[in-house]
Amino acid sequence: MRRRQFLRVAVLSAGVWGVGSLAGCGSQEGSASGSRSITSASEFSTALPVPPLLEAARNGDISHYSMRLQAGTSSIVPAGPSTTWGINGPFLGPTLRLKQGEKLRVDVKNDLPETTSLHWHGMRVPADADGGPHSEIAPGETWSPEWTVDQPAATLWYHPHPHGKTESHVYKGLGGFIIVDDTEEPTEFPHEYGVDDFPVIIQDKSFDESGELVEANRAGVGMLGNTILTNGTHGAHIEVGAQRIRLRLLNGSTARTYCLGLTEDRTFELIATDGGRLAAPLQLDRILLSPGERADLNEGDTVRLRSFAHDLGV
Repeated sequence: MRRRQFLRVAVLSAGVWGVGSLAGCGSQEGSASGSRSITSASEFSTALPVPPLLEAARNGDISHYSMRLQAGTSSIVPAGPSTTWGINGPFLGPTLRLKQGEKLRVDVKNDLPETTSLHWHGMRVPADADGGPHSEIAPGETWSPEWTVDQPAATLWYHPHPHGKTESHVYKGLGGFIIVDDTEEPTEFPHEYGVDDFPVIIQDKSFDESGELVEANRAGVGMLGNTILTNGTHGAHIEVGAQRIRLRLLNGSTARTYCLGLTEDRTFELIATDGGRLAAPLQLDRILLSPGERADLNEGDTVRLRSFAHDLGV
């Protein structure tokens, strides 16, 4: 029988900072103004939810995906439920897994009360498929971009990008992963989605006494939440066998930067960043992620992923 292990993936420490410019990670824990976590080290009681893979219908040689932007209700903190936004669900969205060379069309329907958009962050797409502020989707309307995947394997993400409303719409819960696969992926990399290959979006949110998500604690560059979530959950863990796992980390916060590492200063392998796979794994004990940045980690032990203080250089 294989020994079961736990990887605790909530980002615990109050040693996280929201900054506009970045410097190197430090080795000491610290506190940031307006930052705290309501999750203690002993409260990892929730299994990390893994976003479902978005299924495609086939129309000739084109993969046809459907995404619905919608409002809903989510139970995130014990104080009570919160009004949230999501894609094909009440909070966050499914993972769009694509192959290099794949032709696709995505029907994006806006069932929200506000005009928004959906941007494919990191994808090489034609200008009319980019989903920036020039491609707004009014309430009740559907936008249907088409493109061919023309890039090597990478971990990307999608999020709204309406003019003047991007921060608010991301904060409410709109966003999700895009995984691009190619035929060059080393066979030794973990590759089974949700089994040894996990997408982890890290975000900070603030809640009122009733558990409602609130937009508060602005600190120059944007909102700094007082509760750290992973995949929309606080206090989450992953139970895996005695095996190597891959964490596809995404900083989905709107302003906060994280200096991430493992407990006991254990090292991990960095195998990919925003631009895709590295030529060779890089041994690290810290990685700094600013909003929107991604990193793929290869780890083979039972540890806790946490955030450490880092030197802002000021």
